Amino acid sequence: MCANTVLLPLVGILIGLSFAWAGNAQAMLQTREIASLSDYHEGGFAEYVYLYQTAILIILITLVLWGFAGLKVFDSWWPTQTANYPYFATKAFLFMLASLTLRSCWQVIMGSQWMLLAQKKIKEHLGKDNDKQ
Repeated sequence: MCANTVLLPLVGILIGLSFAWAGNAQAMLQTREIASLSDYHEGGFAEYVYLYQTAILIILITLVLWGFAGLKVFDSWWPTQTANYPYFATKAFLFMLASLTLRSCWQVIMGSQWMLLAQKKIKEHLGKDNDKQ
């Protein structure tokens, strides 16, 4: 019941937010400033790209599993009267996954904001260097 009324619409909102911010981040990743910033990052440019891809994957996995919960697939596997422990473990796993999804969505937003601030600082720094010449 919880999957249908609360969490599926919530995951839909989180997916929309994450895709919007990931699009913003992808546009910033294509700038010269962020490309040069990634040269100083241990994981390089690829780590920035895979960070957003992983967040979207976590969101999609959560959506699919909560969709199964909304369709009562897990209820047919483990009726609550006969198998209480596996049912509790499934519920705990789904809520843990929902928490991880919320964290991933926030990470996408924070990463995009961080890159925006870094891009501005790099442009300011480059502007000061050009003024000295």
